[in-house]
Amino acid sequence: AALLQLDRGGVLSAVRRAVEAALAEARLSADPVLAQLLDLESQWLEARVLEMVDADRARAPFVVAGVEQACTARIGSLSLQMRLDRVDRLADGSLAVIDYKTGANAEIRSWLDERPRLPQLPAYVAALGPSNVGAVAFARLRSGDTGYAGVARDAECFPGLKVPGAKGGPKGFESWPQLLDAWARRLEALADEYAGGDARLAPDPPRACQYCHLAMLCRIRETTPASDGEETGDE
Repeated sequence: AALLQLDRGGVLSAVRRAVEAALAEARLSADPVLAQLLDLESQWLEARVLEMVDADRARAPFVVAGVEQACTARIGSLSLQMRLDRVDRLADGSLAVIDYKTGANAEIRSWLDERPRLPQLPAYVAALGPSNVGAVAFARLRSGDTGYAGVARDAECFPGLKVPGAKGGPKGFESWPQLLDAWARRLEALADEYAGGDARLAPDPPRACQYCHLAMLCRIRETTPASDGEETGDE
């Protein structure tokens, strides 16, 4: 409601104040080259935040309930201390858990595998209590693709997100409770593996190898032999 009361000039002024506050400490010790880079960063940030504000102004009513909120999740045999980027209270009283991303990997399929590649948001749901959460989303800030991507209990509480069991919803899940149950089970299995010292290689080498710095020591190629006459490609 507060956003909707601002005209375009008011929104722009608020965004510029926020961007300059975020960069103020860096500017204090900036040499001329860094100062110019910070000017470019300021322009990029201003454009992305304005796009994010437009996305929020188009949403159903909500209130920001927490920013950088510290919480604890008990998952399997682990107790995890976490900090949530943002939590919104939706019109139906449920919570929306939001994680800001600027990279290209902010895709909801990263939560949906048996071994989720980006398990933070499902873990945040565990911390807040699954019964309290009505939506889970990435807030993507990147040129040409700023906005929300995620899943929700129903289309009304957070329009634009995927709804399990509905047309276009995540495959393999017939309902929101089924998705939450799968997350709880999968996270508990991962936590118990970690607590038990299970260090076997997870079965997703192409993605695992993409950021690994131990390629010279790794024997992953020996676990996936090529057929006769076929060479293995780079991971």
